[in-house]
Amino acid sequence: MRTVVIALGIVGIALELGSTWAGAAEPTVGQVLAASELDPLRKPERVESWSVDVAVLSDALPVREDVGQQLAGLLLATDSYVPIPRALRCAFEPEIALRFRQGTAAVDVLVCFECSQLVFERVGARRTPRRLAFGPVERELFDLVLRARPGDARLTAVQAKWRERGRVAREVRTRWVDAMPVSLRPFWREPKGQVLTFVPQSGKEYAQVKFLDAEIGPMQLALAKAVPEPSARIRALLRWYGSGAGPWTGYPSYEVTATRLLLAHPTRDLVAAAQAAPLSLEQTEGAARLFASWEFLRERPKDGKLIPADLRKRLLEHGAASADEDKRTRAKTAFGAGK
Repeated sequence: MRTVVIALGIVGIALELGSTWAGAAEPTVGQVLAASELDPLRKPERVESWSVDVAVLSDALPVREDVGQQLAGLLLATDSYVPIPRALRCAFEPEIALRFRQGTAAVDVLVCFECSQLVFERVGARRTPRRLAFGPVERELFDLVLRARPGDARLTAVQAKWRERGRVAREVRTRWVDAMPVSLRPFWREPKGQVLTFVPQSGKEYAQVKFLDAEIGPMQLALAKAVPEPSARIRALLRWYGSGAGPWTGYPSYEVTATRLLLAHPTRDLVAAAQAAPLSLEQTEGAARLFASWEFLRERPKDGKLIPADLRKRLLEHGAASADEDKRTRAKTAFGAGK
């Protein structure tokens, strides 16, 4: 198959995106989609696709008119996107490129299924390309792209990765449910979602998590009935919280239920339970994760001083021994010298 050097400007986009968005004010999704430079998507006369391999494109394939129209409609819908977390680090290596043509004007859409993000770039324009996160329509977009490029090797590789991730996710959920206190298992439902919103307060922003899946009130009552002693109850929750997928950031949404159940207890009770007896590895993980968590540090910013030096030292050592850089950083921030 003949290949051509990419003319879409993908080379250097990852570096340019990383530096440009870090400091500049980002337009809203609606503003990006309403821009006149995306007019070729609104009434495309012709759509083409390429498979992208680093800085090289395969030969272009014409996209069927009906598929092109569906792609354009999906790409122009505001509810197809969610905000990109500022802490996210992604090399942005797109597997597929789409070009929407309208007369002499054209817009390229570079799609990365690895991080569920895409870039709009007006062909011939000097303006900074715009990146959006298409997580809500990831599968739908993939299916349309696959219809445009059936049998594409890069899309086959994406499918293989997704199958492996699905297998790992099932194992992670099984471990989570097995570690769950028995009295809480009747409440388990396969997670559907969680909403994270930012609400202004005194000129600043704080995160407010709205749970779509779990009502913790009934769970608290069931757990208290099964385990009347508060310290034992907390230690059971710490073991559960320390049996998650692994990350302290970017973990499955259903794990937040354990966070809320733990934070229903005063900090002094949490600390007392952690010191009531030697902690297992899972309980140590749960305690370190809780006291270094975003939720604890934001909701109880002054309570870190209630953690005694010996417990702080154990939790710092536990976090520092992790291969996960985020864990090491969070542990150092929460338990390091001067805290």
